[in-house]
Amino acid sequence: RIFVQEMRMLARLRHPCIVTVMGAAVSSRKEPLIVMEYMENRSLRDLLQNDTLPLDEVWLGILQDVAQGLRFLHRCPGGPVIH
Repeated sequence: RIFVQEMRMLARLRHPCIVTVMGAAVSSRKEPLIVMEYMENRSLRDLLQNDTLPLDEVWLGILQDVAQGLRFLHRCPGGPVIH
């Protein structure tokens, strides 16, 4: 029940620096499942683990996006999102 409430709240969030939650469900084995928007340029994890990409050229942009997303979560209408 708490999972469903949290997913409903997350699904309402809209910000360019936060991946959109499209939906959620609980599997037949009682495992929570989250459906998130497709990220065309792969995940942040993939980017950080890519040894061929010089991170010193992109890290500042990544940190700025993360900070903007966190600021949005902390100032959300209806109260801050605890993360």
